[in-house]
Amino acid sequence: MAIAVALDATLVRILLVPAMMRLFGDFNWWAPKVLSRWLSLAHQAHGPSERPPH
Repeated sequence: MAIAVALDATLVRILLVPAMMRLFGDFNWWAPKVLSRWLSLAHQAHGPSERPPH
């Protein structure tokens, strides 16, 4: 089991995810219209972010 966790952590999360995100580019951030609308409504309901700007 420990070997499976180590392989998952190294291969998938460190190598494959960043590589696939680079290959897919802007398509990583695509969302269906329904989900996009729901997220914008949820964001508006919570008000402005409490974090200071960068």
